[in-house]
Amino acid sequence: MRLVYEKPALRWGEALPLGNGQIGAMVYGGADCEEIDLTEHTFYSGEVEKTANREGAAEAFQKMRKAEQTGDYDQVHREAKQFIGRRENYGTHLPTGKLYIKYQMGEAVQEYERGLELETGKVWVLRKSDKVRIFEEIRTSHPDKVLLVSVECSGKMDLKLWFEPYNQEGGMEPTEVGIRFFADAFEMLHCDQKCGVHLEGALKVVTDGETESDESGLWIRKCTNVQIYLAMETDFENKDLSDRCMHQIAFARCISAVQKGAAEVIRRHEEDIKQFTEGTRLEIEGTDSVSEKIPLMFQYGRYLLFCSSREDSKLPAHLQGIWNDNVACRIGWTCDMHLDINTQMNYWPAEFSGMGFVAEPLYRWIEEKLIPEGRKTARLSYGICGTLLGFSDCALSDRRSMDPDTSMGTLSLHQGSEISGRSISFDRGGC
Repeated sequence: MRLVYEKPALRWGEALPLGNGQIGAMVYGGADCEEIDLTEHTFYSGEVEKTANREGAAEAFQKMRKAEQTGDYDQVHREAKQFIGRRENYGTHLPTGKLYIKYQMGEAVQEYERGLELETGKVWVLRKSDKVRIFEEIRTSHPDKVLLVSVECSGKMDLKLWFEPYNQEGGMEPTEVGIRFFADAFEMLHCDQKCGVHLEGALKVVTDGETESDESGLWIRKCTNVQIYLAMETDFENKDLSDRCMHQIAFARCISAVQKGAAEVIRRHEEDIKQFTEGTRLEIEGTDSVSEKIPLMFQYGRYLLFCSSREDSKLPAHLQGIWNDNVACRIGWTCDMHLDINTQMNYWPAEFSGMGFVAEPLYRWIEEKLIPEGRKTARLSYGICGTLLGFSDCALSDRRSMDPDTSMGTLSLHQGSEISGRSISFDRGGC
C-alpha cells in the first residue's frame, strides 16, 4: 500500500505523515531542500487553572433555568455572566518547528519521486540530476522513540541541517556532531504567552563525511551516506525537570539508537508496525476506480491513528491526530481533544479493526483526568451529581470547566459504562 507522487509538497496538506505516538512529522520532499514539520504530542500552551469554575455558578445556573421556563431570556443572559467559566490560560497544542536538510546538488533535479509506504511506515524521496542521485528514507520509530532520516548519495556531496522553531521562543545550538534544539509552547491567543510546555530536542549525525558547524546549522561535507537521529522530550508531566535533564533524555535516546545502528532501528520499527499491517483487510466488490481506492483509504485512516496514538502515549490524539498545521491553534478553535465528535472519530477504527491497544491513552485520560475534573464541574458549576464534560478539552488547563466555548452541548454521564471490555465508572462522585 503506497501513496506515490511525482512532485514535492507545496503545502502542509500535501506533505506525507509519519508518527510514533510521541513524535509527529510531515515530510514535504522539496526538490533540493527537505522540509519536515515536527510536532510532539504533549507540546501544549497554557497551564492548570484553579479558578475556571466561577464562585456562585451553580446558583446562577438554577436561576437561568427558572428564567428560561418563564420565557425571561434577558434574565437568562444576565445570569449567564455569573455562570460561564473563566477561560484565561486555557492553551492549545502547537507545532514544534521545522527540520531542514539542504542538498548542495549544483544542478536542477531531472528525476523525482516521493511516497509513503504504509506497511513499513516510511517516507522515501528520490532526487536525481545529471551528476548525482540522492535517496532519502524517513521513519519514526516507536520502539526507539526517534525519528530516523537515512540519506544515500551516488557521489560525494555537501548538505546542511538546521532547525527553526515555530515562534521566537525557541532556537538551536549546533555542535560538530549534532544539534541541540529547544522550544516553548507560548502563544497569546489562548493564553498569556508566558506559560506552556518546554521542549528539548537532540539531533545526532552519523556519516562518512566531514562535519562542521556554525550558528546557522550543521554542515556535512563530502559525504555519501548520512543517518540523522532526532528525539524530543518535554516537561509536560514534570515541571521540575531542568532543560539540561530533558536534553539528556532526548540525547540518550539518540545515542541508544546510534549504538544499535540504523539497520537494527529499522528492523525494530518494521517489526513494531506489523501490529498495524497484519490481521485486518478490507475487501470491496467492484472494479471501478473508486472501489479500488476504498481499501487504501481505509488502511490510511488506520495508519493515521496508529501514528498518532500508541499504548504509552501520554495523551490521546488531538484534533489533528499528532500533527499540527499551525492553523487550528491560531483561530478561535483550539487544537486539542474535541469531545463533541472529533475524538470519537479519531478512535473509531481502533476496536473493530484490531488496534484496540492504540486507545489505551484515551481510556487513561478519561479515567484519570476527564472524570475527576468533570465531577468538579458538575458540582461547582451546576450543583448536580455525576460527571459533566464540555465539548472541548485542553491538556494543561482546568479543562473540564465551563467556558464561553463549552457552555453548550454538555454531556452528563452517570452510573457506569463498558468500553472495550474495560469498566469505566461514571459514578456519583461522592455527592
